[in-house]
Amino acid sequence: PRHRRQLETLVRTDMLTGLPNRREFLSRLEREAHRQQRSGRPLSLVMIDVDHFKRVNDVWGHQAGDEVLARIGQILQALTREQIDVAARYGGEEFVLLLPETDLQGAVLVAEKTSARLREQEFESQGARFRVTQSVGVAEVVGGQAQWALQVADRNLYRAKREGRDRIVASVANGQTT
Repeated sequence: PRHRRQLETLVRTDMLTGLPNRREFLSRLEREAHRQQRSGRPLSLVMIDVDHFKRVNDVWGHQAGDEVLARIGQILQALTREQIDVAARYGGEEFVLLLPETDLQGAVLVAEKTSARLREQEFESQGARFRVTQSVGVAEVVGGQAQWALQVADRNLYRAKREGRDRIVASVANGQTT
């Protein structure tokens, strides 16, 4: 039984950051979206992408890149509510937050805090110091439409990148399903 639990944890966890992985996040998202649809309570998503991450790896090396990702994982865990929110590694340098009982304004506040904390974080590699920023897309789930909200958050994230990076773009995921 203990061995099985450890194995299940490995399957659901990103080893570098210790956060839930994409598969676990999507599973939790579906559950929360159903709950949100029944309760009518707010539910928001925050998608985060590290700005110019390829440059971090190219200039400072992959170990420095790994340190950046691990630190972001720590920041996200520190700024989310234990047992309620889900901070996960979505893939590569992308992270996602699932924020039950949180409206768009509340989610933007969480995104601002994570962005500020990352901005002030100093990294060191090869005797030099550097900083990184993140672009963020936020969406509030409406009517249990989790996949639609995920697409809206992703679209908002790419708009933040297009508009100059190190910024947050947010909107309510109204209306259409895909």
